[in-house]
Amino acid sequence: MSQQTLITRIAKNRVSAIKKGLMFLESQFNTKKFPFSCDFFGTERHHLQSASNLPKFTLGTETFNLYLLLLHLGKHLPSTFRNKLIAAVRPNKIATVNFFADISDITGDRQLFPDDQDTTAVCHHALLATHTVNEDDLLSLSQSIYENVNDDGVLQAYYVSKDNSRYNRIDAVCIINILRFAYAQRHERFVQRSEDYVFDWLISGKYKSGTIYYPSAYTFLYFCSLLASTNYQTKIRFMDTLRREFDQIKLEDLKYPLDYAQTILTGAKIGLYDESLIEKLLEMQNMEDGSWPADALYCTHRVKVYYGSKSISTILSVLALMETV
Repeated sequence: MSQQTLITRIAKNRVSAIKKGLMFLESQFNTKKFPFSCDFFGTERHHLQSASNLPKFTLGTETFNLYLLLLHLGKHLPSTFRNKLIAAVRPNKIATVNFFADISDITGDRQLFPDDQDTTAVCHHALLATHTVNEDDLLSLSQSIYENVNDDGVLQAYYVSKDNSRYNRIDAVCIINILRFAYAQRHERFVQRSEDYVFDWLISGKYKSGTIYYPSAYTFLYFCSLLASTNYQTKIRFMDTLRREFDQIKLEDLKYPLDYAQTILTGAKIGLYDESLIEKLLEMQNMEDGSWPADALYCTHRVKVYYGSKSISTILSVLALMETV
């Protein structure tokens, strides 16, 4: 087999996997009451690999993954699917939202699940990126985000008062999502202390144990690579350190679909490709329905419970393949 034939064959396999993955996501959107929400949970991440034996996820109408899909994969989606997705996530009004917000009217149990900055930023960044809203629409909301900081001036995870147990809760990946939302509007001046916090999290190696809500080091590195790629200033500040940290990844430590997908995506952002990782990710795809095995992107805070689904694995796996075609 010639080199050119091999390259063509690899490209075709990758394109086929992408098409099947997109078909799976669209079928989930069309058939599930709450598409892309987490399906299962377990006390260990590896438990999700045998998801059929796990408890079903019933805590609420989780919609964060809808926003995540639109923001990260939106430009790659077929136009009809993309338009349906935009219509599903478009709120009746510009306001803060929470992880379990209902997609029809942006409501939820605010006592049990307060509005949070991560979901609010990802939701409205997705709407901004798809030109569903404009910067003027977001001025008041954006200001409320930048003002919701702790005593050190660092962005907090939740919109809560000081007497609430969630006050002063900080997550480095959540902050990255907010920073990217701010930088999309050229509001760097409002969030400099929070950028410093993220840089310290990277350069100190704290990220290696995950963050409060994102348990994987690979998740932090991926989201940090998105931040580093935002503009010239973030590239200067983050990219060299990010490359050094990326070089320390031991490939034998990668276990789950999101490990591979996020490592591939991080590598793509810093100009490093490893075909063996891509091949391993392709091998994990279920060829019958086009999905990847259920994996957890999130976990709870104090007692670690991991929440995941095939959808979140498929969203980032498809994106990883698209970024390397």
